[in-house]
Amino acid sequence: MAGYQKHISFSFFCFLCLLPPSYFFIQPSPILTVELLIITLIGGLFPDIDIKSKGQYYFYFFLFFITIPMIYIQYDKQILYILWISLVPIIVKHRGIFHHPLFLTTGTICTWSFVYSCNNELAKQIKPHCFFFCIGTYSHLILDYGLKNFLKKLHGKKISTTYTR
Repeated sequence: MAGYQKHISFSFFCFLCLLPPSYFFIQPSPILTVELLIITLIGGLFPDIDIKSKGQYYFYFFLFFITIPMIYIQYDKQILYILWISLVPIIVKHRGIFHHPLFLTTGTICTWSFVYSCNNELAKQIKPHCFFFCIGTYSHLILDYGLKNFLKKLHGKKISTTYTR
């Protein structure tokens, strides 16, 4: 992934900007703050999982890592969902659905719903993680498209897929 350092840096900047206002809602502990930072940085790399990149490597490593305990616990239905999800980055084109803010937001909500179906207490705990993951993905798209084109894409207007510099 060319320029992944810029995506990580900008995700970190967005995290720092949004962490102080988040204290009004979640009062994160130091450990939770580190977790949210890591989730934001992962979100910053996530839209590029549809190409051979560090983001794709980390995505498949994560899926493999969470599948192991699910096999032990015998969450067969959830494992099938994970296997289906693992195919999506392989069959879509780059800058397709993974570069659309509404898809990324919907995907995050569906993932949260999936976690809720497995463990509703855990789902309550990961709401801030989902929010900061979206912040990371949005930071990626803002760098790729520029703020103006990102906002157009967020509102569903047709834009070109060229970089803005």
